[in-house]
Amino acid sequence: KLKKLKAEDIMNRQFLKFHFRDPMKEVIEAYDQKKGKHFVVLDDEDQLRGYVLESSILKAKSKNDFLSILSDYMSSMVGYIDPTSNIQSIIHHFKHNNYTMQAVLQEGHLIGTIDRDDIQNALKN
Repeated sequence: KLKKLKAEDIMNRQFLKFHFRDPMKEVIEAYDQKKGKHFVVLDDEDQLRGYVLESSILKAKSKNDFLSILSDYMSSMVGYIDPTSNIQSIIHHFKHNNYTMQAVLQEGHLIGTIDRDDIQNALKN
């Protein structure tokens, strides 16, 4: 059963997106409201630009840095996963690149996200 799992089976289909110029205040509020631990960051053309990870959100929060723009805290290491990728290749992709979160793109369109918790949950079930 595990070998048949694909990215589309474990991805989050509902996720928050932020613009790279958004203030950190908005991201911190979303985090505090438990709307996610990591978020997707888009550019002016709504294309994937990077991610803002929980560690960066907590860093901004600890410094009370609500006015900085999101791009000051985002990770621009942008890789992505195809929805048909199998669980083994996803695990390898995350370990090899030390990723925390990745977007799932289909024909260039953002359709979901996968983070380490999603992988661990899939392995448990």
